[in-house]
Amino acid sequence: MNSKLLKLRKNQSSFPLEILQETSLDCLEIMGGMLEELPQELERLSGLKSLSINCPELRVFPKFILELKNLEVLKVKNSHISNISEGEILFKNLKSLDLSSNKLETLPNWFYELTSLEVLNISNNKISELSESITHLKQLKRVNFDRNQLTSLPKGLETLVKLNHLSVDLNNFSEEEKNRLFKVYKIWFN
Repeated sequence: MNSKLLKLRKNQSSFPLEILQETSLDCLEIMGGMLEELPQELERLSGLKSLSINCPELRVFPKFILELKNLEVLKVKNSHISNISEGEILFKNLKSLDLSSNKLETLPNWFYELTSLEVLNISNNKISELSESITHLKQLKRVNFDRNQLTSLPKGLETLVKLNHLSVDLNNFSEEEKNRLFKVYKIWFN
């Protein structure tokens, strides 16, 4: 696996485009810096299978990501992203998605098309509702919805037979919903 860790300096506000010369990269991790957005030119790294972005000042979800057709693992976390743009996704074989510790209020419609997705972490966001379309993600095994603003989970989530880990701590569930979740998933709340 040809991987590269790109560690940006604490006060670095420009992206080193020299990375684009690494055309055979299949794994890229970008962390640190003062970048509020990443350049669209990164779409040239079309062979990426794994992309991890951990940039605390990032405010815009990088649209080029939607065009990375080989992507299997995507992490865009610990940023200030509040919205993810709509669009057609080319990464149909994404297996792991981590959007934790952002400021997301909703998930884009394309999220519900990720039928190969096995691991999902959207913890520590501001999501208040999930579409029942999440039940189309039949390969899901592990899900973390902790620390959001959910008041309920979609009915039918229990039909995901491969799901063996569901974490929902610190949301806004009513007592009635907590009782339902206990009956359906055997989840205990303190």
